[in-house]
Amino acid sequence: MKRLLLAAACGLAAFGAYSQGDASIWKNNKGITVGFITHQSLTNDDFMEELGMKLPFQYNSSYGFGFTTGNTYLWPKGEGWAGNRIKVGVDVRWFDVSFVKYNKYPKIGGVDLKNFVGALDDIFGPEYSRAPGDFDGDWGWGEDEDDGYDDFADDFMDKIGNMQVQIGMGVGPSVSIAPLAHLDNAARFLRVNIYGHFDPQASVVISKDYQGDLHGSWAFLPTWDFGGNIQWKNFVVGVEGRWGSAKYSDISGGDEMDFDDDIPGLSDIVRSNKVSWRNASFRVNVGFRF
Repeated sequence: MKRLLLAAACGLAAFGAYSQGDASIWKNNKGITVGFITHQSLTNDDFMEELGMKLPFQYNSSYGFGFTTGNTYLWPKGEGWAGNRIKVGVDVRWFDVSFVKYNKYPKIGGVDLKNFVGALDDIFGPEYSRAPGDFDGDWGWGEDEDDGYDDFADDFMDKIGNMQVQIGMGVGPSVSIAPLAHLDNAARFLRVNIYGHFDPQASVVISKDYQGDLHGSWAFLPTWDFGGNIQWKNFVVGVEGRWGSAKYSDISGGDEMDFDDDIPGLSDIVRSNKVSWRNASFRVNVGFRF
């Protein structure tokens, strides 16, 4: 029994010897990160609320990217806990900017408006959606009503587009794990970093309406994120999700659009005027630490 205890003590001593003086694995906590936004949605949940329907009106991203700079402040100083394997701290993003370009066609109630006629049928029913008198103006209906609605959809949607820019900063907790810290080779620098942030953002949505005119709206957008990355020395790669919602105010300062409100709420959404937008995004990050 004494021999067994002695062997265990020697093993622990030898195991701890690898980590002694190897606090260098916790360096390289400042840096920059480039994020590739694989998906982001811009959703208004109150579309058609006037009719008691509250269908989600949603744009999905075509592409987007982000850029952040920041620093992670780890504790304790020197070696970490559990044989120099774990540290906790605060992760600060001093600068956080992102840009997203959305697809031209939104979804209403989960129906892609690229097939505009079928979407109106699903939402309103064929009798309502196919009645030319429900829309003001000459949309060019011919003898075939289906062709007329196809022309209407093409004319209406051809110029519409949406972009979103966000600028802010973030702060939140971070946990760093170095599972191979006991090794006496380059693998000991491998780290897994898990974090979350509160990210206050200034968010601007720029919309181009069916007439080709630009309209803008802005909001203070409180967002939250959660993500993780794998770090080896100066390089990191990881994933991250973000969520936030706010009511946007019109900043266009232009004339009101001459648009029929037979589709309740659509004028406000196209103008981005006093609309509550909800954001959700997912991104893949790569970065450099020094």
